[in-house]
Amino acid sequence: MARTLPGLGELETAVLELLWDECAAGAGDAVDAGAVDRSDDLSVRQVTDLLSRTRPLAYTTVMTVLAHLYDKGAVSREKVGRGYRYRPARSREDFGADALGELLRGSGDAEKLLLHFATREGGGLDPEEASVLRRITARLRRGGAGA
Repeated sequence: MARTLPGLGELETAVLELLWDECAAGAGDAVDAGAVDRSDDLSVRQVTDLLSRTRPLAYTTVMTVLAHLYDKGAVSREKVGRGYRYRPARSREDFGADALGELLRGSGDAEKLLLHFATREGGGLDPEEASVLRRITARLRRGGAGA
């Protein structure tokens, strides 16, 4: 099964990740021959064409998914001509941080949940994740919150 982001379905996740990848490149970046012109946002046609490289989808399906993502606040859009151009409403990092914060607030005991996550048998942190957590903890102890 394909990976999904919290609160999103498989196709919504694929579309949002494509927007993060393509829109993050920004205007003026070098693009491959045949690649879509990269700008701050993408039309439904551009999203459909980019997705069709790995999974053929109807234009109307992509349009519906983008409308759902807009309704969920995951993307923003701007009316251009008769259609819209879409971009992520938040960065990957902000999306993840918001999802994690919501999970921790809803757990009833954030400390207990994090401790269980980090130490559970067969599903705890791998060595790299543990190292990241130690670096973050050390940074917070020194009074710095920046990444």
